[in-house]
Formats: sequence, C-alpha cells, structure tokens
Amino acid sequence: MFHRLGTLVVRNPRRVLVIGLIALLGAIYLATSAFGKLDDAGFDDPASESSRAATALEEGFGNGAGFLLTVSAADGAVTDGAAAKDAQALVDRLRADDDLTDVVSYLDAPGPGMISDDGTHGLISVGAKNPETVDAAAVIDRYTDETAADGATTVHVGGQLATFEEVGSQIGADLALAEAIAIPLMIALLVLAFGNVVAAAVTIGVGGFAIAGTFAELSILGNFTDVSIYALNLTTGLGLGLAVDYGLLMVARVREERAAGAEHADAVVRAVETAGRTIVFSATTVAVSLASLLVFPLYFLRSSAYAGIGVMVITAVVAVVLLPATITLLGDRIDALRVPGVRGLRGGAAPFWTRLAGFVTKRPWVA
Repeated sequence: MFHRLGTLVVRNPRRVLVIGLIALLGAIYLATSAFGKLDDAGFDDPASESSRAATALEEGFGNGAGFLLTVSAADGAVTDGAAAKDAQALVDRLRADDDLTDVVSYLDAPGPGMISDDGTHGLISVGAKNPETVDAAAVIDRYTDETAADGATTVHVGGQLATFEEVGSQIGADLALAEAIAIPLMIALLVLAFGNVVAAAVTIGVGGFAIAGTFAELSILGNFTDVSIYALNLTTGLGLGLAVDYGLLMVARVREERAAGAEHADAVVRAVETAGRTIVFSATTVAVSLASLLVFPLYFLRSSAYAGIGVMVITAVVAVVLLPATITLLGDRIDALRVPGVRGLRGGAAPFWTRLAGFVTKRPWVA
C-alpha cells in the first residue's frame, strides 16, 4: 500500500501539492473563526449531583453573580456624598442593561461582605440573563474604569464570566507569544539537524499545515458541540512537535536512500514505504489512545481528544503525502542554503549514535 502511495505521489507531485494548497487555504479560512466558537468552561459533568444542584439553584434563584463590579471612592467612604450618587447611577444603568439581571448593590445591602473594612470600596453583584451567549467582553468594556465626571468613583469589572473572558483572550495572546518563541528556536535546531535552511523550512511547514487544519476541524466541531478553548494549546504543541518528529524521519530516510545510491524519485518512494509506514502506525496508536477521552462527560477532556486526534491524523497525512511531493519537486534543492560548518544528517552515517548503539548492545546489563 505504501509503495503504491509513494509511487502515486512521486508521479503527480504538482497535482498533489495543488490539492494540498487548496485544502490549506480552506483550513486557514475556517481556522480564523475557531476562537469565537470555543468555550472556556467544560470542567463539570452535567449529570453529576453538583451540576444538577447548580442548575436547580439557577432555575430557582437566578443565574448568580456572573460579574462582580468593584466601586472605589476617590475620597472618603464609598457610601457617602458624590460617591454614593455615582454608584446609584451605575446601578440604574446596570438594571437597565438588556444583557444583565439580578443586580445587588452594596447600597442595597451594606454589609461586611459588600463593603471593604476601610469603607472605600464596595461590590455590586450582577448576573447575566443568558450566561452562555452574553458578550462578556462588551460588558467589561461598558463598565470597566467607569468614572463619573467629578471623579468621585472608579469601577472595575471582575467575576466568573469576566475571568473566563480574560482567560480566553490571554490564551490567544499566549499562543502567539509561544509560537513566536518556539518556531524560531525549532527552525534553528532543524537547521543544525539538516545543515541547511530549505529542509528546515519544509519541516516547519508540515507543522503549520497541521495546526491550521486542526484549528479548522475545531471550528467545524464548534458549530455542533461544545469545544474547549484549551484544545488550541494542545494543537500547537502537538502540531509543531510532530512536524519535527515526522519531518526529520522522512527527510533523513530520503537522504539515506540517496546516500546508498538510489535515484531521487526511488529514494522518495522508498522513504514513504518505510518511514511513511512508521509515521502512520505512530499516529494511529496515539490517536486511538486519545480517543479514550471521548467517553468522558466533561467536554474539556473530550476537546483534548478532538484536537489530539485531529492533529495526529492531519500531520500524518501531510508527512506521508504532501511532504514527499514537496521533496520530489525540490529534488536536490532540498539541501539548498546550506549553513557553513554545519554538517547535519547525511545518509545513515551517525558516528556518535553508532558508537552508543554498539556500547549498549555489547554491554546490555550495564546499560
């Protein structure tokens, strides 16, 4: 099977890459909408006693405090004078907000739990009419740093819904930062491994394709079921890691065949036969293992399966189909832009690892 696949790819590399490019553009288009469809919850079992109790409380007494607003007085106590007047105006605005409900102010219940010990800060508890669909970011923008014209009070928005909104935003920023750090480091390590820039860039491209494809998968799933935003972290980590793993394996296998005297096309076919089989077996094993997470009722865990299975399958397909097609078209240019002084992987010769393997096999008990 892998021989036929390798032969098909080598004979039609341009057609394979055109199909891959179309798929990549479609994946990027879908991936851009993924963030808006993913949720930052999913840590509870809907059938558990605690979840049923929470639902009963919500149905009987409202949605609870999705937002907690802290009102701080610029001067004096928050219950006096201009500060109290500003706070009451804020409460009136909150009660008139179509997205919010169950507004309880420290002005209504001036107790120790609602006002700070020094009297300069007060809490306003606010529920969301529909916690699942409320635009938490818009609520935060409407009321954060709300300051009266006379500067008597300042307002900051917190609470569970606000926290989850900030978590989602932070994850997006962290992913961008992580990739900005990880990708250059990975390229540098791959350049050291391959000894040139082109092979390193092609390998990183495998990871980029896998990440975009999995983001697209999560975006599609988000239309039909709950998907956790934390699945994105798993996607980027696995996608980049597998790209290096599978890319090194495939390119090194082609180089070994070339070093043994095989023609370039034959070397690629042989690499798909051997390395391709290893890649598919590896990806299948991990994907099947991750599938066990699908039985859990917590969609935070199920989302890890969605992302993990998706990235495993997509990376394997790219590494076994699109990567060999790219290597075929590049030919010997896969070794272009060599770095002076860096030998990289050359054929099957690896003196250090050869000596290590010899030591281990001769002295297994010592090892």
